[in-house]
Amino acid sequence: MKAEKKRVVGVIGTVLIIAAALLVSDAGTLSTASVRGFAILAAALLMLITEPIPAGIVEPLLLVLLPLLGVVTFDQSLKNAMTTLFLFLMACYGISMVLLKSSIPERLAVFLLAKSQGRPLYVVGAFMLGTALISSVVSNVPCAVIMTGLAARVLHAMGEDMEKSPLGKAMMMSVPFGAVFGGMMTPAGSSLNVLAITLVEEATGQKVLFTEWMLLGIPLALVLIFLSVPILTLFFKVKPLEGGVMEKVLKEMHNHEKLSNYDKNALMILLVTFVLWVMTSWVPRLNVTMVSVLTLTVFFLPGLDMLTWKEYSRECGWDTILICSAILSVGAALVETGVTAFLVTVISPYFTNTVLPVFLLIIALLVNWTHLLIPTASAIVVLYASSFAVLSASYGYDPRMISFIVAAMASCVLLIPFDPVVMVSYTKGSYKMKELFTAGTIVSTIWALLLALWIPFAFLFI
Repeated sequence: MKAEKKRVVGVIGTVLIIAAALLVSDAGTLSTASVRGFAILAAALLMLITEPIPAGIVEPLLLVLLPLLGVVTFDQSLKNAMTTLFLFLMACYGISMVLLKSSIPERLAVFLLAKSQGRPLYVVGAFMLGTALISSVVSNVPCAVIMTGLAARVLHAMGEDMEKSPLGKAMMMSVPFGAVFGGMMTPAGSSLNVLAITLVEEATGQKVLFTEWMLLGIPLALVLIFLSVPILTLFFKVKPLEGGVMEKVLKEMHNHEKLSNYDKNALMILLVTFVLWVMTSWVPRLNVTMVSVLTLTVFFLPGLDMLTWKEYSRECGWDTILICSAILSVGAALVETGVTAFLVTVISPYFTNTVLPVFLLIIALLVNWTHLLIPTASAIVVLYASSFAVLSASYGYDPRMISFIVAAMASCVLLIPFDPVVMVSYTKGSYKMKELFTAGTIVSTIWALLLALWIPFAFLFI
């Protein structure tokens, strides 16, 4: 009954927002089209939260509302939605499925757990690092699904109560932490990276290369893992394991004697894919999306048959792909109607005479805390990337910094469990919302500070 009431509220709220937008004829410095574009974005967020219609249906509705309300033409609406992001997300889900079908994630977890020697700090670290490594080449949500399942298996083998065990809380929370850290390591680690790079390039003509992004992301992710593991173990007061527990876990987990042909093929293809991703930094004709689509195609080739269309179409997150494309189209419409210029004019006085680290810190904190108001990360990227990139360029700062900071902090979904990356482990019942908010606030604040200090330094070498 509550869910039904929420859906009704969503319908009423959406209608009221659209009706109010239609009544607006002038909003001072903002055009009527800009105001209506903002209204469509607000309506989209309300529909995603209240779910009056499936998320996948929200996408075509938004693409129709943009021309109906006179924001952009229908052709522009469709063109802005069908970007490289759409193809990249399709490819990412395929890569994630192949990894999920292989034994590679489990082998990595077993390897890292064996190195932990049963010490709680290292056990939590093994899962956070393992999740981060997988997330660097796989979309965050599928990665979280894979590693949450493995963490649950390990806890069961240990005889730990997942809902009461301090170790269980720390391990389960380490998965979303590791996923968002790993997603920052490479441009392919998160669709938000590709989205931010695209928006900043369109706004300023400046683009971060694959290798440049790795130089920024990998050291920062490793430092955050190094700091976050003791924070979680101390926060949950994790106690040492009893003797022989880890040996029991490793014996139960290690079910694979040799790599199967499927595993070998997956490793070989992913290695070639990564090499080609790196080569995009020097080969103009290549980009991350093109390489990812080629990899997806290879999975279906005869003789390999690593995926079938039936399982791909069933498991692919079409709703996520569609809504990200729709949000991008709305964002492009806002830029085209002059919203970026308006936002730069409004916010620029607040950044006057700020040195670069302070400038970047304010942006990082603003993007992070916007999650409390806007739970959709792609919408946050659309809202901030272009405007802050233009503002950055106007101050003489490299706007490419903005693509990294906005993508990283939009991925930092560690305050409330409304993002699928966190929901996967949160729904297991191991940790509470208050615990996530406290630990997430500490870590995300450290993350923002490190970004403000590291990015200016790293860009000296880019």
